[in-house]
Amino acid sequence: MESRKRQSDTAVIVPQQQRQQQQAMQFSNTTPSTRSRLRVRIKRFHGVAKWTWNAGSEDEVCGICQSPFEGVAPGAKYPGDECPVVFGKCGHAFHLQCVATWLNSQRTTCPYCRQEWEFGQSSDQRRVSEQNP
Repeated sequence: MESRKRQSDTAVIVPQQQRQQQQAMQFSNTTPSTRSRLRVRIKRFHGVAKWTWNAGSEDEVCGICQSPFEGVAPGAKYPGDECPVVFGKCGHAFHLQCVATWLNSQRTTCPYCRQEWEFGQSSDQRRVSEQNP
């Protein structure tokens, strides 16, 4: 009995090629335990794209709370409440409040790379120190 499916939903392995491969293995010096390649002819392909929301690069959001540096930090009562951005020596950036909470919870490493946490210079401070050696 023949079942019908839409060709776009299934991959078709051409039986003739499979039979030729089996015959070639029987007559070759290889054992069944060696690897062989099965050739497949793709008759129809439907590409599917994966879409994810990108709110900006990872440098624009806090790595702990995932809130944008330009927005309201967690724990801030009003927009515009200052929550400075701090950088580790490893170069990763976080809200000061977020990294302080992280470090006070007996963790002494960067939340991203797990290097020992040390406060570093901000990107603005780096630019100033490069301009004024």
